[in-house]
Amino acid sequence: MPAVTITVANQKGGVGKTTVITNIAGVMAHKGHRVLVVDADPQCNATLFFTDPNETIPPSKTIAAIYGEKTDVNAELIIPTRFKTLDLIPGGFTLAGNVADVAQRFDAGRRLQGYLRKKKEGYDFIFIDCPPDIGIYTLNAFVASDFVIVPIQPERLALEGFSQLQEKIEMIQSFGEKIRLFGVITTMLDERTLSQRDWFTQIQTAFEDIHLGIFHRATLIAEATDAGKLVVDVDRKGRPYQELLRICQEICRRLDIKFDRGGVREK
Repeated sequence: MPAVTITVANQKGGVGKTTVITNIAGVMAHKGHRVLVVDADPQCNATLFFTDPNETIPPSKTIAAIYGEKTDVNAELIIPTRFKTLDLIPGGFTLAGNVADVAQRFDAGRRLQGYLRKKKEGYDFIFIDCPPDIGIYTLNAFVASDFVIVPIQPERLALEGFSQLQEKIEMIQSFGEKIRLFGVITTMLDERTLSQRDWFTQIQTAFEDIHLGIFHRATLIAEATDAGKLVVDVDRKGRPYQELLRICQEICRRLDIKFDRGGVREK
C-alpha cells in the first residue's frame, strides 16, 4: 500500500509547524511506521532536527534538485536518520532565491508530485514541511499530498489566515487533485491566559469534526527544539509526549491504520 502523504502547512509563521511535523514523524517512526519527511521550507529547520548541523549537504543532494531545469525522478535525495524507519529529503537553502525561476517553468506545480510518485511504496507516511506562505513550494506540496494538517495557534491572526489556506486547497482540488483538509492541531496553547482559552474554545467550535488534538506550550519543547532534538528523544513520560501520542493515534484512527507496529525503531 503506498504511503499516505500529508502536508503540514500554515501561511502564518511561528505557529510551531515544523515542531509539530518533526515530532509527529518521530513518534510514528518510534512506533514502527516507515516515515519520510520532506523538508520543503527554505529555512530547512526540519533538516536541522534530523541531521548533523555541522554537516554540509550540497544543493544537488537536497530538495533543491527537484526544482532544477529538469527533475530527475531517479535522483538519490533520500537520506537515513537516527530512526531506523525514518528517512529525510533535506531542505535546500537555495530554494529561497529560486522562486521566480521555478514559478516560470511549465511543470512548476507538479515537480514534487513527480519525484515522490515512485517513492510512496517504500513508506507508510510521507510528511511535507512547508514554508510559512502559500507560494510555489507550498502549492507543490498540496499537489503531491493526500491531506493537509494545519497547526493553529489560539489567537485571532492565526484563525484569520485559515480561510485563505482553505481557498488554496479548494483551488488545487478544482484542477482534479485529490488533496483535502484532514484536520487542525491547536499548538502553543497556554491555558493560564484568558485570551488563549477563549480562542481555543473558538477553535474547538469551528473545527469540531477535524480537531486532531492539542500541543501545549511547554519549556521541554522549547529546550528540545533549541537543542535540535525531538520530544521522543528527551522525555517519553511527560505531557508533551502524551499529547503527541494522542494526536498520532487520532491520525491513524481516522485513516484506519494500526498505530503501534512494534515499538522502538532507532539505530
